[in-house]
Amino acid sequence: MSKLRLAAYGFISIVFALAFFSHYTGYASTKNDLMILKVNGPIQPSTADYLERMITRAESNGSAGILIEINTPGGMLDATRRIVSSFIDSDVPIITYVSPFGARAGSAGTFLVAASHIAVMAPTTNIGAASPVSSDGADLDK
Repeated sequence: MSKLRLAAYGFISIVFALAFFSHYTGYASTKNDLMILKVNGPIQPSTADYLERMITRAESNGSAGILIEINTPGGMLDATRRIVSSFIDSDVPIITYVSPFGARAGSAGTFLVAASHIAVMAPTTNIGAASPVSSDGADLDK
């Protein structure tokens, strides 16, 4: 299957999933737009601030949902927890898309993808290695 055809199938799947999810929750949007965001790099407090602000904006604007393109090696635990809480409490569907080709949602990114309403991955991307560690890389106490 060609990359173009695979990408088209992925896009169509996202559109249908969003349409189904919006109908399923009874969500009605006046603008019916999809906010598209990017998270590229480590998850930090500034990332949490940005995503919280955009979720609030999408809710107040009546967006149909938020598509977040993710490519991260991981990041800080507190910022990750804030983002996960924002995803769970969101009134609009959160769609995470691990992209572009070869991207990853490592460590903290795994938790973001798991907390989203819909998770999609481009071919050759990966997800995983989700173990909270301290800032020096050591395992946290149990």
